[in-house]
Amino acid sequence: MWFGYDRLNAPPELEKSFKNETDALLERVLISEKLPWETLFLSEETFVDPILAEHYGMDDVEEGTWVKYQNADRAGLLSHGSILSLSARDVNDTSVTGRGKEIATVFLCRTISPPPPGLVTKKPVATNDSRKSDAILAISQAGGSCAGCHIQMDPIGFVMER
Repeated sequence: MWFGYDRLNAPPELEKSFKNETDALLERVLISEKLPWETLFLSEETFVDPILAEHYGMDDVEEGTWVKYQNADRAGLLSHGSILSLSARDVNDTSVTGRGKEIATVFLCRTISPPPPGLVTKKPVATNDSRKSDAILAISQAGGSCAGCHIQMDPIGFVMER
């Protein structure tokens, strides 16, 4: 309930796999193996089924199983699709600012003000280059009324962009 991953915006089969992955880590760390809580964030293994393995670009698995992350940049709960997609508008959305806000408020207990009244925010157009990232970064660095909040959210969101 704390993480809010019961409100994902993903196709049903992927949503189920996301939830199973996170549930399995929580159960393993907190209940069955009673590991230190830090393991939630540092675990080098994750629980995947065939749908999730395909989504993550991992080797095929026959059924749900624990596997070692294939990328050294990934570890624990913050690498789970359930957490990374909390603020996504759809499964292919990489909302840097939204993800940063979710992590900052849920995990770091920060209070971040809503955007100024009347501000129209649009989903950036997906591109294969860095224009979207550059535009978001420019807001953080520009100063003014938006920068104070963006500087608290965007760096966190960028770290998890992959």
